[in-house]
Amino acid sequence: MPDGTNVIENSDVIRIGDATVIGDLTTPEVSDFLNTEIELIWAETMRAKGGKKGETSWIRYKSSVSDFIACGLVEHPVSKRIDGLSFVYNRGREFPGTRELGGQRFPLAYRTANSAEAITALVIDLDEGETVERVVEALKPLDVLSVVFTSYSHTTKAAPGEDRFRIVVFLKEPYELPAEGDERRKALNVWKRKYVGFCESIGVTTFDRTGMDLSRLQRPPRRPAEDAEFKHFIIAGTGLDLDSVADGDPRKYGRKEVARRSGSLSAVEDKGGEAILCDGFDVRAWFNDLGYACMFGDVLDMIGWETRTGDGDEREIMCPNDAQHSNPSDPDDTACWMKEDPEEGFRIHCLHDHCSAAGVHTWDMVRLIDKAIVDGEIALPNGYESLSDVLCDEAFYPDEVDGETVELSKYHYGIERPVEITSLATPASVSKRFKKVDLDDHEIAQLYASIEWASGKKAAYDRLDELLTEAGYDGNARKRLKSAGSAMLKEHKKAHAKAKQEAEREKSTEAGFAIVNEFGFEELCGYGERRIHDTNHEHPHVFHYMENLCVIRENSEGHARMRFLDKGGFEHHLNTVARYARTVGEDKTALGVSAPDDVVRYLFNSDYGVYPDLRGLVTTPTFTKDGSLLTEPGYDWNSKLYYKPDITLSVPEVPKKPSAEQVQTAKQLLIEEILADFPLGAMTRPEIVEQALHGKGVPAVTNMMALILLPFMREMVDGPTPGHLLVKPAPGTGASLLTDVFSIIATGQVTPALAMPGNKDEMSKTLTSVLSNGQNIVFFDNINHSVDSGELASAMTTPVYQARILGKSQTIEVDVRCAWVFTGNSVELSRELIRRLIMIDLDAQRENPEKRTDFRHSDIRGWATKNRGDLVWACLTIIQNWVAQGMVHQKDTVLASYENWSGAVGGVLKAAGFGGFMGNREKLKEADASNESSESLLKEHILSFPIGTKFVSGRNKRASNAVSIKAELEGFDEGEPLVIEEAGYNRISGVYDNPSMLGKAFGRFAASFRADRGDLSYTLEKDVSNGTAVWTLTAREIETNKTEGLGNT
Repeated sequence: MPDGTNVIENSDVIRIGDATVIGDLTTPEVSDFLNTEIELIWAETMRAKGGKKGETSWIRYKSSVSDFIACGLVEHPVSKRIDGLSFVYNRGREFPGTRELGGQRFPLAYRTANSAEAITALVIDLDEGETVERVVEALKPLDVLSVVFTSYSHTTKAAPGEDRFRIVVFLKEPYELPAEGDERRKALNVWKRKYVGFCESIGVTTFDRTGMDLSRLQRPPRRPAEDAEFKHFIIAGTGLDLDSVADGDPRKYGRKEVARRSGSLSAVEDKGGEAILCDGFDVRAWFNDLGYACMFGDVLDMIGWETRTGDGDEREIMCPNDAQHSNPSDPDDTACWMKEDPEEGFRIHCLHDHCSAAGVHTWDMVRLIDKAIVDGEIALPNGYESLSDVLCDEAFYPDEVDGETVELSKYHYGIERPVEITSLATPASVSKRFKKVDLDDHEIAQLYASIEWASGKKAAYDRLDELLTEAGYDGNARKRLKSAGSAMLKEHKKAHAKAKQEAEREKSTEAGFAIVNEFGFEELCGYGERRIHDTNHEHPHVFHYMENLCVIRENSEGHARMRFLDKGGFEHHLNTVARYARTVGEDKTALGVSAPDDVVRYLFNSDYGVYPDLRGLVTTPTFTKDGSLLTEPGYDWNSKLYYKPDITLSVPEVPKKPSAEQVQTAKQLLIEEILADFPLGAMTRPEIVEQALHGKGVPAVTNMMALILLPFMREMVDGPTPGHLLVKPAPGTGASLLTDVFSIIATGQVTPALAMPGNKDEMSKTLTSVLSNGQNIVFFDNINHSVDSGELASAMTTPVYQARILGKSQTIEVDVRCAWVFTGNSVELSRELIRRLIMIDLDAQRENPEKRTDFRHSDIRGWATKNRGDLVWACLTIIQNWVAQGMVHQKDTVLASYENWSGAVGGVLKAAGFGGFMGNREKLKEADASNESSESLLKEHILSFPIGTKFVSGRNKRASNAVSIKAELEGFDEGEPLVIEEAGYNRISGVYDNPSMLGKAFGRFAASFRADRGDLSYTLEKDVSNGTAVWTLTAREIETNKTEGLGNT
């Protein structure tokens, strides 16, 4: 909070501004949270344009939580008008352009529900049935940072003994929202459940349900007069963790409808469904903005809607949902009322059982009236094209709403503004057109687009710039509008091409085939392209993978594989889905022919991005990112996975909410039947069963479970996954056999083992091959030499691998979705690889472990194959148990660079009761073959950063975007420092406490820094800016002398 500014303190009360502080804002935890960043959007007036189409007055504001509260939520000033500074507590998508506020420029932002990227605070609006004091008492024990204040209308509208007030609860982390589709809808439903759950947790049930809407406008504290009573509190705490909030049921709470009508009416439930008219008009956004003030009775009179009793602002009408009543068309049915309320807005409410029980809301009624107009049941008067034109006609509104003149445009509520682009090639044509347009951004952008459409003559541009300058548009505004015009023209051309394509589609559809000796080249290509994508959309089977076309094929053993499609394969596919013909003779008989070669060549080399992206092939039921179990064969558009079921696999039904007994059965099956046959953690079968199922857990067993579960939940891990090192002291211990069994469970077959390549080129070729084939498991077996591969280390820490195409200098990107497995005897690995691994140690503690006979299953590969369905069920049940518990990520044990994997896989194991996750890391470090100097380790660490990264020796505010070498050295190896001699390291305090010595030492190090990796040579380039030395990691191609006829090594 501000350093004492406006703080009033005595023995009993601490105030900041007008707010009374409850609790301690100076504790380390609270102070740390107050210094975290918050993003929201705000405007200087609640009437600000929201950026639906072409304009906005809202800015995307970013500051610390402390600064935001100090700027907007600590004062409770007197204001004669309710209008003024307004907030929406979400991170809105940026709108082109910026705006200055308080000497600082901020990006503009959209204020619409669809453009919200994340929610940053939970705001509760209470207008009845509560008091500030009771709610504050309920909030205090939660230790959650909150601001509670009475609203502008508190003194004029609050019922006796009640308060009208707002609660702003700051979130620990922004609640991120997917951009679109089912994932966004699911996230919004989770938000609503958490919102209601929090309200219920503090005993609040009379909240305004619109508070959970993404575009809900919120005002800072204000009061209408100096003597108006107000209440204002800041409750100290940290951010609210939504994961800790129990789910509530939003369906129990509806919005208020008509309050009275010869008695009381029950509230109509709003289930949050769509409220979009036939032309795309967003009724919800319109109503929440200005539409509530619409004199809707006049609208009904103008369109001739049937009134059954009453008139004016309260009447009984024919229900727009009349067709669903039990007595449709009954003129005596007076159950539906329309009422205008100057405060709450107009409402349409039907008491008929069907409407009331189904939760038909006012907005639904408006949508049904629109449908009646579109269907021709009701005719609009001349001058109106749609109901949205009527709803935005200012004649149906008071002259002012909240002291502001009413200005409405349907283009602010979801309707695409028409684009009229004509050729403007001369200054004269520009001047003539300029006189006819309204001076708004959309019209001006159209002028720029029209000039560009006419090949962009400089004289025409100059004339338009001259006219706009005279109208008050500066250079930045003109540049922005010119850019908007280019984007508008691009979309216009797309629409034009689409219309042309539709015409061609109609022509070829009528014929049923494309005639090669009558159609032009473009028509033949367009027809083939449409047939490919029409059939591919219905049943996708050709995909975009690694910048190539890919299909799913079965090998001779019936196993599904991903295969690249060459030109011959593509030609076969084209002739399968498209019919080409040639007409002959006077009667133009059509004879079937193959697609012309130039058409095949053109389509084969077209943009592959129009094909569905393929992330991978799975042959076993698999969990997707949102926790859904993929069981439907074929392509899944959400996960971008292709599921080709193994026909030999039959998996019992996985329970939605596994019981404790079912989870224990799943654990027993995997441990007693599989893992206990192997000397994991140097334990015997009885020891493994006892410790893994009933004790604290065995790290080797739990880490092996992490590997077994990973293929079934790989999509739930957002990012890379570490390698799994099965290490044993002697051959014959069973590491390779255990890997085979794991592979059988995951894929139904043994994964071919790979030898560890000995050099960078061979490693690159191997990785490119296995990753491009979409292998779910990459298995390096019997490692018998010290391994130090930067290429392998890089592939294991990136979600996307840059694969080099054999024989070419070209690289392509491939998703890394595999499980990495390594086996070997007393393996020695570099530190860079060690930190990318978890260990699964096996030790039979006998001289000849291969002679063991105490197995439960003598042929464990065969047993696993025969019982694979049950083993897969066990894996899926353990994961589903975590899903049913809310998919909570564990944070007790985290592996650096693999935080998401640690949270997700570790969360599954923790939820199932497995202990010891990654509990043998110290033992793993014994495999560290690195005897490198500290300087060498620092060099390799710097090379792990992207090219262009800037470094400073210490922390420097003038180079805030640079990496601090001091911080990197002090937390080098999971918190252990890397000591550089003569660089100011204090071995007592454990920090580098001499900035001068550290700066000089790093300067010497950077001056001699050079590292050649592949075709690139890396150096640190020094620059001095504002007295601060900054080093930038740069890379240049290594110049090589190539000799004709000789290969380069």
